Amino acid sequence: QALLAALIITTCITTGMGLVSTFALDFHRYFPKVSYHGWLAVVCVAAFLTATSGLDSIIAWSRPLLNFLYPVAIVIIILAVLSPYFENDTIVYKVNVAFVLIPAILECLSSVPAKWSWLQPFIGIRDALPLGVAGLSWVIPGIVGLAIGWLCHLRKRA
Repeated sequence: QALLAALIITTCITTGMGLVSTFALDFHRYFPKVSYHGWLAVVCVAAFLTATSGLDSIIAWSRPLLNFLYPVAIVIIILAVLSPYFENDTIVYKVNVAFVLIPAILECLSSVPAKWSWLQPFIGIRDALPLGVAGLSWVIPGIVGLAIGWLCHLRKRA
């Protein structure tokens, strides 16, 4: 058990170090006014504060963000698979993502922590949309956005 514990601790530390150093390196590339070591310090402090807040708190704060990102990411992945059919035309991506953004924002707002009770009316708006109760309010707008984007592509090509 001690050996297994040592292996798990070692893998977690090396993974954490890799993530922190990569994040700091990327931010240094995009914002070179702050040194790599400065970004490294910021990332380490942010990781420490996040880790000490507890798992329940991390889940409560990440859930709205993930509920916003998942529909957009799923649509982009589906479009990437279908891209040979519309010659990877960016208009299809733009129209489809634009149609999915509003339901994704409603999904985000409806899953905020209970402390922000003033945002709770958005749950009713989301639930009124088709498949909204299941958390899939973005599916129908995504299909409509795909159809309109595809039509825009065909019209532009003609």
